[in-house]
Order: sequence, then structure tokens, then C-alpha cells
Amino acid sequence: MTDMERLCRAACKAENFAEPDEIFVEAVSGKESYAWEAHIPSVRAVLKELREPTKEMIVRGQGAGYDAPMEDIYKAMIDTILQEADSQFEKKDNCYGQETKALQTPPWACF
Repeated sequence: MTDMERLCRAACKAENFAEPDEIFVEAVSGKESYAWEAHIPSVRAVLKELREPTKEMIVRGQGAGYDAPMEDIYKAMIDTILQEADSQFEKKDNCYGQETKALQTPPWACF
């Protein structure tokens, strides 16, 4: 499994889109694809944005120590984004008035 497939499968599961290995058939062409493949464009867009770390990410990575293993520095930088998201989006009401994590309800579900 490639890294891209691993990330797309995670996105598919996180959004309760479908089971990652579910097969979809395009109505016009009849082309088959796995559900996780629908997430390739959005995962690519996120990865492109992650190529440029923020100042906070750099500081956090440096905080791991200059002699720290690269994976510790990388994890510290990514943890910056995750912790920011946890504090910013925690316990927001979704469009149905239910208390939930804000990102669990896709924006299109509110229309």
C-alpha cells in the first residue's frame, strides 16, 4: 500500500464516506474505482499545503531537539496542527443542533 492510498483510506473512514474497498461504478463510462480513490484530490491538496510549514510548526519541530530522530521532529510538527484543530473545533454544534466535533458533519449536509 502506498502512502497516498493509506491517507486516502483514512480520509474515507473519517468521513464515513463508504468502506475504503467498496467499488463504485461510473454511470457513463462504467469505470470501476475503489471508494478511497475519491479522496485523492483532497489528500493531494492537503499534502501540498503541508509542504510549507508554519512558524509554529517549525518552532515545535525545533523543540524536539536538534539531535532528535527525524520522526520525532516530524511528529511534533504535525501535532501542532492536530492540537490547534482540537482546541479550535472541539464541541461545536453541527447543522442539526447536535453537540459534536465540527468536522464530522460535512458542510454539504447542512443545505
